[in-house]
Amino acid sequence: MIDYQEVLSRYRPTQEEENRLRIISDDIIRKINSICRSRRLRAEAVIVGSYAKGTNLRDGDLDIFIAFDRDYPEEIINTEGLHIGHAVIPNGREKYAEHPYVSGEIGGVKIDVVPCYKMSFGDRKISAVDRTLLHTEYVNGHLDEKGRDEVRLLKIFTKSIGVYGAEARTFGFSGYLCELLVIRFRSFENVIRYFSKAKGRVLIDPDERFRDPMLLIDPVDP
Repeated sequence: MIDYQEVLSRYRPTQEEENRLRIISDDIIRKINSICRSRRLRAEAVIVGSYAKGTNLRDGDLDIFIAFDRDYPEEIINTEGLHIGHAVIPNGREKYAEHPYVSGEIGGVKIDVVPCYKMSFGDRKISAVDRTLLHTEYVNGHLDEKGRDEVRLLKIFTKSIGVYGAEARTFGFSGYLCELLVIRFRSFENVIRYFSKAKGRVLIDPDERFRDPMLLIDPVDP
Protein backbone atom coordinates (compact mmCIF):
# COMPACT_ATOMS: atom_id res chain seq x y z
CA MET A 1 0.00 0.00 0.00
CA ILE A 2 1.42 3.36 -1.04
CA ASP A 3 1.54 6.01 1.67
CA TYR A 4 0.34 9.02 -0.34
CA GLN A 5 0.87 11.42 2.54
CA GLU A 6 4.52 10.41 2.72
CA VAL A 7 4.86 10.98 -1.04
CA LEU A 8 3.19 14.37 -0.77
CA SER A 9 5.44 15.36 2.12
CA ARG A 10 8.42 15.02 -0.24
CA TYR A 11 6.91 16.96 -3.14
CA ARG A 12 4.48 19.47 -1.64
CA PRO A 13 6.08 22.94 -1.21
CA THR A 14 7.30 23.66 2.30
CA GLN A 15 5.75 26.53 4.23
CA GLU A 16 9.03 28.42 3.85
CA GLU A 17 8.87 28.04 0.07
CA GLU A 18 5.21 29.10 -0.04
CA ASN A 19 6.06 32.20 1.99
CA ARG A 20 8.93 33.05 -0.37
CA LEU A 21 6.71 32.62 -3.44
CA ARG A 22 4.02 34.81 -1.90
CA ILE A 23 6.46 37.60 -1.04
CA ILE A 24 8.06 37.55 -4.50
CA SER A 25 4.75 37.37 -6.39
CA ASP A 26 3.15 40.13 -4.29
CA ASP A 27 6.15 42.38 -4.93
CA ILE A 28 6.12 41.78 -8.69
CA ILE A 29 2.36 42.33 -8.92
CA ARG A 30 2.69 45.59 -6.98
CA LYS A 31 5.47 46.80 -9.28
CA ILE A 32 3.62 45.84 -12.47
CA ASN A 33 0.43 47.58 -11.37
CA SER A 34 2.42 50.68 -10.40
CA ILE A 35 4.08 50.78 -13.83
CA CYS A 36 0.71 50.34 -15.55
CA ARG A 37 -0.70 53.29 -13.62
CA SER A 38 2.31 55.49 -14.35
CA ARG A 39 2.09 54.69 -18.08
CA ARG A 40 -1.70 55.12 -18.06
CA LEU A 41 -2.24 51.58 -19.29
CA ARG A 42 -5.56 49.85 -18.82
CA ALA A 43 -3.90 46.67 -17.63
CA GLU A 44 -3.28 44.75 -14.42
CA ALA A 45 -1.09 41.93 -13.13
CA VAL A 46 -2.69 38.53 -12.52
CA ILE A 47 -1.01 35.52 -10.92
CA VAL A 48 -1.80 32.32 -12.83
CA GLY A 49 -0.41 28.81 -13.16
CA SER A 50 -0.08 26.05 -10.60
CA TYR A 51 0.95 28.37 -7.76
CA ALA A 52 -2.22 30.43 -8.20
CA LYS A 53 -4.29 27.22 -8.18
CA GLY A 54 -2.52 25.62 -5.22
CA THR A 55 -1.42 22.56 -7.22
CA ASN A 56 2.27 23.47 -7.40
CA LEU A 57 5.05 21.05 -6.56
CA ARG A 58 8.25 21.84 -4.70
CA ASP A 59 10.77 24.09 -6.51
CA GLY A 60 8.07 25.41 -8.81
CA ASP A 61 7.97 28.65 -10.76
CA LEU A 62 5.72 31.71 -10.99
CA ASP A 63 3.60 32.76 -13.96
CA ILE A 64 2.43 36.36 -13.87
CA PHE A 65 0.28 37.72 -16.68
CA ILE A 66 -0.28 41.36 -17.59
CA ALA A 67 -3.93 41.48 -18.66
CA PHE A 68 -4.66 44.35 -21.07
CA ASP A 69 -8.06 45.70 -22.07
CA ARG A 70 -9.30 44.00 -25.22
CA ASP A 71 -9.24 47.10 -27.45
CA TYR A 72 -5.44 47.46 -27.39
CA PRO A 73 -3.70 46.54 -30.67
CA GLU A 74 -1.38 43.56 -30.41
CA GLU A 75 1.76 45.60 -31.08
CA ILE A 76 1.03 47.74 -28.02
CA ILE A 77 0.64 44.83 -25.61
CA ASN A 78 3.77 43.20 -27.06
CA THR A 79 5.86 46.37 -26.67
CA GLU A 80 4.48 47.32 -23.27
CA GLY A 81 4.61 43.73 -22.03
CA LEU A 82 8.32 43.51 -22.78
CA HIS A 83 8.99 46.92 -21.24
CA ILE A 84 7.22 45.96 -18.02
CA GLY A 85 8.77 42.50 -17.92
CA HIS A 86 12.29 43.89 -18.15
CA ALA A 87 11.46 46.51 -15.53
CA VAL A 88 10.43 43.94 -12.93
CA ILE A 89 12.89 41.13 -13.78
CA PRO A 90 16.47 42.43 -13.82
CA ASN A 91 18.53 40.55 -16.44
CA GLY A 92 15.37 38.89 -17.77
CA ARG A 93 15.49 37.21 -21.18
CA GLU A 94 13.00 37.66 -23.97
CA LYS A 95 11.23 34.52 -25.13
CA TYR A 96 8.54 34.00 -27.72
CA ALA A 97 5.23 32.17 -27.80
CA GLU A 98 2.18 33.86 -29.36
CA HIS A 99 3.33 37.03 -27.59
CA PRO A 100 6.92 37.86 -26.68
CA TYR A 101 7.45 37.68 -22.93
CA VAL A 102 10.19 38.05 -20.33
CA SER A 103 11.59 35.16 -18.31
CA GLY A 104 14.14 35.22 -15.51
CA GLU A 105 14.83 34.52 -11.85
CA ILE A 106 14.32 36.44 -8.64
CA GLY A 107 15.45 34.98 -5.35
CA GLY A 108 16.10 31.61 -6.99
CA VAL A 109 12.54 31.39 -8.36
CA LYS A 110 11.95 31.14 -12.12
CA ILE A 111 9.42 33.74 -13.25
CA ASP A 112 7.62 34.40 -16.54
CA VAL A 113 5.90 37.75 -17.14
CA VAL A 114 3.50 37.34 -20.05
CA PRO A 115 1.17 39.89 -21.71
CA CYS A 116 -2.36 38.83 -22.61
CA TYR A 117 -5.84 40.21 -23.20
CA LYS A 118 -8.48 40.31 -20.49
CA MET A 119 -11.09 37.61 -20.96
CA SER A 120 -14.37 36.68 -19.30
CA PHE A 121 -16.37 33.47 -19.63
CA GLY A 122 -18.15 33.53 -22.98
CA ASP A 123 -15.65 35.89 -24.64
CA ARG A 124 -13.84 34.79 -27.77
CA LYS A 125 -10.11 34.55 -27.19
CA ILE A 126 -7.95 37.06 -29.03
CA SER A 127 -4.72 35.16 -28.40
CA ALA A 128 -4.07 31.60 -27.24
CA VAL A 129 -2.77 32.58 -23.80
CA ASP A 130 -5.87 34.59 -22.86
CA ARG A 131 -7.76 31.49 -21.67
CA THR A 132 -5.13 30.95 -18.97
CA LEU A 133 -6.91 33.55 -16.83
CA LEU A 134 -10.13 31.53 -17.03
CA HIS A 135 -8.29 28.26 -16.40
CA THR A 136 -7.15 29.60 -13.04
CA GLU A 137 -10.65 30.76 -12.14
CA TYR A 138 -12.25 27.49 -13.24
CA VAL A 139 -9.83 25.23 -11.35
CA ASN A 140 -10.02 27.30 -8.17
CA GLY A 141 -13.80 27.03 -8.32
CA HIS A 142 -13.77 23.24 -8.64
CA LEU A 143 -10.93 21.98 -6.41
CA ASP A 144 -10.79 21.84 -2.63
CA GLU A 145 -7.61 21.19 -0.63
CA LYS A 146 -7.95 17.43 -0.98
CA GLY A 147 -8.43 17.80 -4.72
CA ARG A 148 -5.30 19.92 -4.98
CA ASP A 149 -3.26 17.17 -3.38
CA GLU A 150 -4.84 14.62 -5.74
CA VAL A 151 -3.60 16.79 -8.62
CA ARG A 152 -0.14 16.85 -7.09
CA LEU A 153 -0.15 13.04 -6.97
CA LEU A 154 -1.11 12.87 -10.65
CA LYS A 155 1.63 15.33 -11.57
CA ILE A 156 4.19 13.33 -9.57
CA PHE A 157 3.11 10.13 -11.32
CA THR A 158 3.20 11.58 -14.85
CA LYS A 159 6.60 13.13 -14.17
CA SER A 160 7.93 9.79 -12.92
CA ILE A 161 7.00 8.02 -16.18
CA GLY A 162 8.15 10.85 -18.45
CA VAL A 163 4.77 12.03 -19.77
CA TYR A 164 4.38 15.32 -17.89
CA GLY A 165 4.47 18.46 -20.01
CA ALA A 166 2.60 19.70 -23.08
CA GLU A 167 5.66 20.98 -24.96
CA ALA A 168 6.53 19.43 -28.33
CA ARG A 169 9.35 17.24 -27.02
CA THR A 170 6.97 15.52 -24.57
CA PHE A 171 3.46 16.10 -25.94
CA GLY A 172 2.12 14.73 -22.69
CA PHE A 173 -0.03 15.80 -19.74
CA SER A 174 0.02 19.51 -18.94
CA GLY A 175 -0.59 20.73 -15.42
CA TYR A 176 -4.02 22.01 -16.50
CA LEU A 177 -4.92 18.62 -17.98
CA CYS A 178 -3.99 16.95 -14.69
CA GLU A 179 -6.26 19.39 -12.88
CA LEU A 180 -9.19 18.77 -15.24
CA LEU A 181 -8.81 15.00 -14.94
CA VAL A 182 -8.93 15.16 -11.15
CA ILE A 183 -11.94 17.49 -11.31
CA ARG A 184 -13.68 14.99 -13.62
CA PHE A 185 -12.72 11.74 -11.83
CA ARG A 186 -12.37 13.09 -8.26
CA SER A 187 -9.06 11.44 -7.35
CA PHE A 188 -5.64 10.36 -8.60
CA GLU A 189 -6.53 6.68 -8.24
CA ASN A 190 -9.76 7.12 -10.21
CA VAL A 191 -7.83 8.75 -13.06
CA ILE A 192 -5.37 5.85 -13.17
CA ARG A 193 -8.21 3.34 -12.96
CA TYR A 194 -10.03 5.00 -15.86
CA PHE A 195 -6.99 5.02 -18.16
CA SER A 196 -6.01 1.47 -17.20
CA LYS A 197 -9.34 0.26 -18.61
CA ALA A 198 -9.59 2.63 -21.58
CA LYS A 199 -9.29 1.12 -25.04
CA GLY A 200 -9.02 2.86 -28.39
CA ARG A 201 -9.91 6.54 -28.39
CA VAL A 202 -10.33 8.24 -25.03
CA LEU A 203 -13.16 10.76 -25.18
CA ILE A 204 -14.00 12.88 -22.17
CA ASP A 205 -16.95 15.14 -22.96
CA PRO A 206 -16.74 13.88 -26.58
CA ASP A 207 -17.30 15.89 -29.74
CA GLU A 208 -17.39 13.87 -32.93
CA ARG A 209 -15.80 16.68 -34.95
CA PHE A 210 -12.42 15.56 -33.61
CA ARG A 211 -10.41 12.44 -34.43
CA ASP A 212 -7.65 12.72 -31.84
CA PRO A 213 -6.67 9.57 -29.90
CA MET A 214 -7.49 11.42 -26.67
CA LEU A 215 -9.79 14.41 -26.35
CA LEU A 216 -10.81 16.49 -23.35
CA ILE A 217 -12.93 19.56 -24.05
CA ASP A 218 -11.66 22.73 -22.37
CA PRO A 219 -14.55 23.71 -20.08
CA VAL A 220 -13.81 27.45 -20.40
CA ASP A 221 -14.31 27.47 -24.18
CA PRO A 222 -17.60 29.05 -25.31
